[in-house]
Amino acid sequence: MALYVTAVDENSPAERFGLTVGCALLAIDGHPLNDALDYQFYTTPAQFSLALCEHEQHRTVQVEKGEYEPLGCNFKTYLGDEKHSCSNHCMFCFIDQLPPGMREPLYFKDDDERLSFLFGNYITLTNLSLDKDYEIRTILTDYQVNEVKGEIVHGEMHEMNTFETPDQVRVKEFNEVEKTAEGIKFTIPKCSVLHLEVR
Repeated sequence: MALYVTAVDENSPAERFGLTVGCALLAIDGHPLNDALDYQFYTTPAQFSLALCEHEQHRTVQVEKGEYEPLGCNFKTYLGDEKHSCSNHCMFCFIDQLPPGMREPLYFKDDDERLSFLFGNYITLTNLSLDKDYEIRTILTDYQVNEVKGEIVHGEMHEMNTFETPDQVRVKEFNEVEKTAEGIKFTIPKCSVLHLEVR
């Protein structure tokens, strides 16, 4: 997924490096940009490589700026794309029970993991895929990782994120965590629940 620039801040690094409205930001240091959270995270360093597409031409910009200085790109929403809505149809959903004639935002079924991260919004997790593994990369600043212990609950699950055969669900030790210079990296297998203790 690309992030399309809708405005460039005046006198910003983005303006200085020639970024214009309509260009598509593709990746930073090889990391694909899925949303504005990726953009904010990967544009934090003082130096990075930005891959973009402008007028159907791909190019790479070597960016140098102040650490934590905003790059200066703006997108159509603060998330970079549209909010993710809930795909469930629960009979007890409180939004479906709201009376008509209220403000439109009150009827939006928010189930966006990014809003959960930013604002603590409640999510069901049922929109996450049961068919693939999820690779997690964490950045732990000012923290020395000495030891990581983990336990994993694994079993076949169905669409409502409950285990198909509860009697076959097992808890086992999880040691597949890689310590990196920035923090830790691991992959959560599909249909599993993972608990990690970092020391």
